[in-house]
Amino acid sequence: MILQVHELETELKQKFRAVDNVNMYGVRLHLYRHLLPVGSLFVELRNSNNVLIKTSEVIDIADIPQTEDYFHGYIRFLISHPLREGLEYFLALKSTGYSFSESAFIGWCNDFDLRRVRSNYAPNAGISAPLGFELWAYELTKRRTN
Repeated sequence: MILQVHELETELKQKFRAVDNVNMYGVRLHLYRHLLPVGSLFVELRNSNNVLIKTSEVIDIADIPQTEDYFHGYIRFLISHPLREGLEYFLALKSTGYSFSESAFIGWCNDFDLRRVRSNYAPNAGISAPLGFELWAYELTKRRTN
């Protein structure tokens, strides 16, 4: 597996287009933790004009798995909001109480190998690949009653 990591300094953001009308429940970002930085992380959902719509729950960096000096994987942020088909949005990763250091930092990985994010632009490989995330949505199910 190849990791392309963008280090978080003030914010990192990814534009995406909703392909259906969905009620977003949360997002999982493919994050990289280098050693043990301190602080908290949160995600902002913004509209196509970069105007804030909603802010996620706050995740303490210390709660990201620490069995090793380095971690990469998907971290969930709960952020509930309806998304409209065809509209563009931004996901922005931000922090509080965190400052970038080459010795200990947080990064957001490109969707390089796993390709969970569809991109409709070119080039879209390597460092130009979209940042890795999963969007979780509520799903309505019909139940039969007798």
